[in-house]
Amino acid sequence: MVYVKWIGHSCFLIKSTYGNILIDPFIKQNPKAKYEESDLEDIDIILLTHAHF
Repeated sequence: MVYVKWIGHSCFLIKSTYGNILIDPFIKQNPKAKYEESDLEDIDIILLTHAHF
């Protein structure tokens, strides 16, 4: 099973039985980011597609 959650802007969280991937984590300085602390636990891979400040 695969679970995909849009966090905000270009940030996505993908959870599966094989591991968890966080894409473009623009979270702390993004007031529109919608996430729970538990969303950011046990991340196996972080992918960056472009830069942020």
